[in-house]
Amino acid sequence: MMRTLAVLFAVTLAACGSASSAGPKTSNPPLKPDPATQPAPPAEDEDVAVDGFNLKVKKLGFQITLTTAPWEGKTDRENGGFRIVLSRPDLGGMLLLIPVREENGTAQAMAEALRTKASQQPDLTSVTPVAAEGKGRYAFTGDRVLDGKPMRSYLGIHPHPTLPGAFIFAIAHVPADKADAFLKDVRTSLDTIAPLQ
Repeated sequence: MMRTLAVLFAVTLAACGSASSAGPKTSNPPLKPDPATQPAPPAEDEDVAVDGFNLKVKKLGFQITLTTAPWEGKTDRENGGFRIVLSRPDLGGMLLLIPVREENGTAQAMAEALRTKASQQPDLTSVTPVAAEGKGRYAFTGDRVLDGKPMRSYLGIHPHPTLPGAFIFAIAHVPADKADAFLKDVRTSLDTIAPLQ
């Protein structure tokens, strides 16, 4: 499971960082998807209900209250999984919330293992030690340069508020010069994770 999580973190770092405002680096024009083969998007209230800045993640049985910053978001089902994708266009930051089940794991042990793997990536520098951030969450950050722009990545692992052996992975990416403001909002929001009410 830890190997899968490490690959997920590395792929997410690469995928999030390789997106540029100039678009993909290809000489082929993008293909337009055939509407007949695309699944219909789920209704918003199927998985996540939005009440002001409070997101009630019904599918996973928890809620989170976002800061009053201009967040945008959606749900995503990639490869049969489920995740919440939140962005802050004003800061160029993105936050993924991904549920993970690891029956015998702890947030600290998983964060330590992923930090070890992240520190071995040659393009990831300044990997911080794992820190306890409160409410059982453990996290670390790392820096890299993507498309000539310094970026900071954050990985926080938060225990699910009611399900033993379940965790909420928070993976964030932001330009390094906006990291303090963005990660402050990320941590403030993660501190509000609570059982669904």
